[in-house]
Amino acid sequence: MNIYNTFDATIANEMKEPSSNISVNSESSSKLSTLTPLSKNVSNFSDEDLNDPNHLLSKMMQNIKLHEPAKNSYKRLSTTQDDLTNKIAYHMKEILELIGEDPSREGLLDTPKRYAKAMLHYTKGYTDDLKEVINNALFESESDEDMIIVKNINFHSSCEHHLAPFFGTCSIGYIPNGKIIGLSKFARIVEVCSRRLQVQERLGRDILNIIIDNLNPKFVVVTIEAEHMCMTARGVQKQGTKTITKVCESTFEDKREKKEALNEFFVLYNSMK
Repeated sequence: MNIYNTFDATIANEMKEPSSNISVNSESSSKLSTLTPLSKNVSNFSDEDLNDPNHLLSKMMQNIKLHEPAKNSYKRLSTTQDDLTNKIAYHMKEILELIGEDPSREGLLDTPKRYAKAMLHYTKGYTDDLKEVINNALFESESDEDMIIVKNINFHSSCEHHLAPFFGTCSIGYIPNGKIIGLSKFARIVEVCSRRLQVQERLGRDILNIIIDNLNPKFVVVTIEAEHMCMTARGVQKQGTKTITKVCESTFEDKREKKEALNEFFVLYNSMK
């Protein structure tokens, strides 16, 4: 039986079932040039790009530069926002029925679409453009000896294992190597990396890699402290539990210099209220 038969005709027509074979064709190039900031920087599409999603994805990933890119980003980029909302909402309506609810009751009538719009916001990092985020806010450094720290950048992300929220703060410290970046850009980089399905361990590495790609600092460290709802609201249900992760890299050949820089970071970090 067609799954549309379980819903009223109006909803079924409005919320089309996603095609199992999504292909990018020549008509998609005009869409891709206007749909998202990311696509504006993908120029000179070849026939090979447009007919093979893997080639198109490769060009997109040149701008994203995340530690572990999502291979289906091209599907989102080649679909209009309205279609994305309707397709997600269609399946959310079915999920509500499967958990025992009545999607036609007043309180849930608009929930599928509200959920779809919320999910697209929670995962907007898949389409954010790092070039636009950084926006050439790179400047010559006047000193390459001083530590720069941005502490307690709030973030919200979604655990890729249960799609449950995890949230907390991220702190970044670095020693310049000829270049500095506008301080607000660190918050924007954290936002790009966290607004996707993540694990905390990879999130820190994603942020670190972007900083290295753009600044090539002498030293950089990223620490994250977060609470995971998959651990506090389900499973072992241990409220108040937090996870702390740290990743760091340096260009120092002497390991002692890296250790000293790391110690300096934590001394300064702990002295900041």
